[in-house]
Amino acid sequence: MKKLLYILFIFQLILASSIYAQIKFDEANSTKIFIKPSNREIIARVVSVASYGIILENDETVSYKVISRIVTDNEKLLITILTFVSNSTKSTDGKEYILEMNEAVYEKPVAKDDRILQDQVVMLNILVSKTEQLGTSFNFSPRIFNKSYIQIGFSTGSFSGSHPYRVVNASAEIGKKSQLPSGEVLMGVGICEKILTIPPQKTNLDRDYKNDTKTVAYLGLAFRIQPSKDMATLSIGMKYFLSNVSVFEDDSNLSFSLGLGLNFSGL
Repeated sequence: MKKLLYILFIFQLILASSIYAQIKFDEANSTKIFIKPSNREIIARVVSVASYGIILENDETVSYKVISRIVTDNEKLLITILTFVSNSTKSTDGKEYILEMNEAVYEKPVAKDDRILQDQVVMLNILVSKTEQLGTSFNFSPRIFNKSYIQIGFSTGSFSGSHPYRVVNASAEIGKKSQLPSGEVLMGVGICEKILTIPPQKTNLDRDYKNDTKTVAYLGLAFRIQPSKDMATLSIGMKYFLSNVSVFEDDSNLSFSLGLGLNFSGL
């Protein structure tokens, strides 16, 4: 397992270094850069060549995405650029060397996300359960284990009929996320503290109907989608509790949820 993690780390390091690689170009050059779509011309000296563009002597960076043509008096500059760029036509016109960039293929820069907590989701849930009706949860992924998640939740329920009660439930869950074309599946295990409170007048009349507190383990399963590119997120979920506080004779340990929330980093 440690060997596998080490290999993955080296692979990611190599990948990152290839994406963000940069070569310093010290040789003299006079270079004309033509910018899309109007073919506006920039005349400058190139001092560095990167995987995503070229850096000029005034520290300005020009992305390959906006370049239609590069004309220079130094052929080595174009050779250096071609180490990062493919599908470009190189030609010569007298003492000038030309690189056509309209169809160029190159590595796109990837935004680096250094936040410790990623994929942060806050949900408000409607519950179908024998004890709770409403809940909220905060779900996030640590940066170093972004395929895993940690969830902290709180739920509550009450009943005011012939058997009145109030239940509060605080939970913590850890699990794995699996991506699907339409969303993602979260599967995990958790532990919660359930507190059942009965009105004093009821406990005095019925000794079997009493306050109860349990620390309960459970299995969690949820499917989460983000219908559009905004932050709104929908989820449906299920929990199976290995035991439960006693309210009615029905001892069902299943709980279903429908949630609406905000995803602060997107799926």
